[in-house]
Amino acid sequence: MVAGTGHDFMNRHSCENGIFIRTTFLKDIEWDLNDTKKLGAPDGSVKFGAGVVFSEAHNSSANNNRVISSGWASTVGVVGWAIGGGHGPLAPGLGLGVDNILEVDIVLADGSLNTVNANNKPGLFWAIRGGGGSTWGIITAITYKAHKIPAGGFAAQTLSWNGTFCPDGKKDLVDLFNRYTSFSLQLNKTWAGLAFFTPEY
Repeated sequence: MVAGTGHDFMNRHSCENGIFIRTTFLKDIEWDLNDTKKLGAPDGSVKFGAGVVFSEAHNSSANNNRVISSGWASTVGVVGWAIGGGHGPLAPGLGLGVDNILEVDIVLADGSLNTVNANNKPGLFWAIRGGGGSTWGIITAITYKAHKIPAGGFAAQTLSWNGTFCPDGKKDLVDLFNRYTSFSLQLNKTWAGLAFFTPEY
């Protein structure tokens, strides 16, 4: 099992008589704001060690006047989130985690350290982006697209509705759900959000 932050609460990667490998202390962050590596990132890129979590990634991004597509929780690791798909608040505008992966440093089963991207081992690169977990090897670093901060920055809004949904409130819950989905379908790609519908009994 390979773990950076321990957020894999479903324990998908462990096995009987397996080895537990932590990448928590791989914290290097390297910026390439001018795309000198020619990875196809006009706003630059950033290489995160496999132990970097989003609080660290966002702090470094802000210090470099950039933003990255990310998950919702500050303690989630960049690597595990990205290779598992990577949904987050900026995904509609900046892409999912897998859309932002430019390059991966990975140790394969034969012990070799490989840097894979669209040009070097493209089949493995394709598999890593969405294949999830430690299926293909042990990732030590990931290079990620950077994006310029949009004019006006970002804003967050929280909406809440309180009330009982049972037994007479069931219609209210259905109405709320229908109105929310109708509202969300009208939003453009600069909007993103999560909706939690939690009935009170």
